[in-house]
Amino acid sequence: MQRHEDGSLTTYDSFPEARAAMRALEQRVIPPILTAMTCALNKPDLFVALKKLERGSSGRCVDGTHLHDIRFEGKAEAYVSRPFDEDALRNALTDVTLKASQMNPKSAKFFSLGLGEVDELKRFLNFFLALEIHTHAVFARIDHRLHVTSLTSAVPSASAVTSSMLQTKMEALTNLFDRFVWCAACVWTDLTESDVSHFLELKKARDDIAHGRASEPPAGFARSAQLLAHKILWR
Repeated sequence: MQRHEDGSLTTYDSFPEARAAMRALEQRVIPPILTAMTCALNKPDLFVALKKLERGSSGRCVDGTHLHDIRFEGKAEAYVSRPFDEDALRNALTDVTLKASQMNPKSAKFFSLGLGEVDELKRFLNFFLALEIHTHAVFARIDHRLHVTSLTSAVPSASAVTSSMLQTKMEALTNLFDRFVWCAACVWTDLTESDVSHFLELKKARDDIAHGRASEPPAGFARSAQLLAHKILWR
C-alpha cells in the first residue's frame, strides 16, 4: 500500500470480494452494450473492433480517503484506423442506448465473447452460439397460427384443417436449420437465400467440429458467422 501526498492510497490487486461483485455486474451489463455498439458501427465496408484501453478500480474509505487499486497486465498488438463521421457516430450511439437493453442477454454474451477472442475456432464457436441461441429465442416468440394463416390465405384450396396441420408442424420444429428458415420467413424477412444457405454451411462446420470430423472452421467462417449474427441481432 502506498500513501500519496494528496492523502490518497494505492493498493495492488486487493479487495477480492469487491472485485468479484464488479465482475458479476460487468458480465451482466457490458455484453449487450458491446454487442449493440459493434452492430451499430459496423458497415459493409467498415469493420469496427472495440478495444479495451484501460480498466481501473477506485473508491473511498470510510474516512473519505480516495483509494486506487491497481494491477499490471501486458499485451501488444497493431492495427490501423480511419476517421468516423461525428454525426454518424452520434446517431449510432443513440441506437445503442435504445437497443442494447432489448437484446437477448445470452446471445449478446456469446457475441461479445467472440469479439474478444483471437483464436479463430473460439471466435467461430462463440458467434455461432449467438446465432443458435437467438434463433431459438425468436422462434419461441413467433405466432405460428398468424403466419401460417397469412401464408395459406393466398392458396384458395387451403382449408382450415390444412392450416391447423401446418401450424402444428411449425410449432413442433426442433431442427436448428428448420427453425432458422421459419424465422427468416416470418421475422427476418430481409434475409436472402444466400444468407439461409450460408447459415446451413456454418451449421455444418459447427457440427463437423462437434462430432470430431474437423478441428478448425474453414477459413473466414468466424468472420462470416459474426456478420450473419450481426444481421439478425441488430433489429
